[in-house]
Amino acid sequence: MDSNRNATKVGIFVFVGLALIAGLFVNFSKGASWFHSYYRINITSENVSGLKTGASVLLSGVSVGSVEGTTLAPDGRHVIITVRIFKQYVVREKSRFEIEQSGFLGDQFVSIVPADPWTFTPGDIADAAAFVTRLKHAADPVSAYLATRLSDATRQGLPGYVDGSPIPHWLQESLAIDLNKVVNGPPIFDGPRFSSTSLRPDTRQLASKDQGNEGLARLNRQLLEDAFPDLPKGQQSQRALADGVNVTAEAPFNLQEAARSAMGLLQKLDVAVDKINGTVTRVDSVLLSGAVLTNAVETVASLRRSSARAESAVAAIEGLIQSNSPAVQLALSNLNQLTLTLNTTATSLGGTLDALRPDLTKTLANASDASSNLKAMAEELQAGRGLAGTLLKDPAAASKVGEILTNISSLSGSLARYGIWRGFWRMPKDEKPANSSPR
Repeated sequence: MDSNRNATKVGIFVFVGLALIAGLFVNFSKGASWFHSYYRINITSENVSGLKTGASVLLSGVSVGSVEGTTLAPDGRHVIITVRIFKQYVVREKSRFEIEQSGFLGDQFVSIVPADPWTFTPGDIADAAAFVTRLKHAADPVSAYLATRLSDATRQGLPGYVDGSPIPHWLQESLAIDLNKVVNGPPIFDGPRFSSTSLRPDTRQLASKDQGNEGLARLNRQLLEDAFPDLPKGQQSQRALADGVNVTAEAPFNLQEAARSAMGLLQKLDVAVDKINGTVTRVDSVLLSGAVLTNAVETVASLRRSSARAESAVAAIEGLIQSNSPAVQLALSNLNQLTLTLNTTATSLGGTLDALRPDLTKTLANASDASSNLKAMAEELQAGRGLAGTLLKDPAAASKVGEILTNISSLSGSLARYGIWRGFWRMPKDEKPANSSPR
């Protein structure tokens, strides 16, 4: 009887122990279970960063699987992390995979961040050659509008694209960035702009309502999809990841590398502090020496004396101004009166000039005529026309005129000495010619 009781107690103890072990195993298995169906995803990363087998896999913070194992990639530079995802959870393409840490010293886990269904990736542009060709030529209203929303780098690269050829990777990335700015920007719907575009019924319904931020991004994305049919259709293009697919994870945060970088920064700070201390020491020894401080004190004293002198000079100037204020006011009054007198004189002179303007105009006209006449006479003299011109140009005539003037001069002298009668009819005997005979 006692042996049966002991066997029962031992059986109960073993059962409880096994149950506790099973509970602990389930608790520490990070959600793994033999009773769930799952599919695998192979994640390539640069470093596992302490990630352990059995670590949790979180999708938007919800546990959706666990880490099955890690192995070194064939290239020897990367690590392949195999995770198991419960089949009731769907992980779509373009999701972001990260290795994160729970708290500062907590366990590592794999985080899956779903992609925004309305944003573009470079892969969305890879097969959209017709879209890039239309954007290059900008012949329709929607393409012309999008061309104005592109970055300078994209606008400069589009002319070099050959229609229908593979799209360069840099152009895919640049267009994806520009299109995401358009999608997340203000509404692009405009009746005339999309008049020739066949819109889907749900797009028309979205365009007829006021949209919030998320609804606006969806509307802009669907408008671009309807205008350019070769662009992938938003959320429909994000297919579920298949079993065994390979994806890439972002480089995890490396605490040791961060610590090494911090140590390097601290070393640089130590060097900078040493330099600052040396500079302060030199400044203290040079600028704060006894001679420099003495000179500074003397300079301050000199400034005080100069300030006192300046105050005295200002007071003297104020007194001079106050004592000569009547004379200054009288001088200003006289200057004002002189200004008024000059103004009156200028007005009177202006009136006089206005009155004399006709006479002055006539005098100037006469002077102009006289100048013209003198110019004409000078031209005739120069040309040898008229009596004066002949005398200037003909030497014989000039000689004869000279003889005539000489005779006239002699005759006038005789008339002055002997009178008209004797001057003409009787010559003095002593002036008669030697060969003359008496009458």
